[in-house]
Amino acid sequence: MRGRIVALVAMTVGSFSCSGEPVELNERLVDARTGASLGGGCSTYMLGSGETVGGAGTALEFDVAQWLDGDAVVFEIKRGVDVVATRRYSEAFFRAGGLDELVVPSRSGTEMTARHWGTFHPDPTGCTSLEQTGPRL
Repeated sequence: MRGRIVALVAMTVGSFSCSGEPVELNERLVDARTGASLGGGCSTYMLGSGETVGGAGTALEFDVAQWLDGDAVVFEIKRGVDVVATRRYSEAFFRAGGLDELVVPSRSGTEMTARHWGTFHPDPTGCTSLEQTGPRL
């Protein structure tokens, strides 16, 4: 399951256009009780570029997706057709090096933590290592 999310989300890395502000969104999905990884990835977007890029995957019974929507990156968790949670990360989040955590209960009783952090004008040589679980302070 982990490789599936990494492969799908990471496919947007490096998809830059000529306009907009480059940002990097890191994602880690973990079992809230044990801390075991359920997946993760890193995507680079150009805020305000007009591009239509994104990625998707699954973790537990959830479908997770993120995409560029104008001047923000949207993250969404669904269970079937029901939207469980949505986050919208604007330029302010990326400039602040923000960290956002969201805990979502599953039907099996396991809670999933979705952890996101952003970087404004990221290092063009590559994304944050998947072993890193949060922003460097």
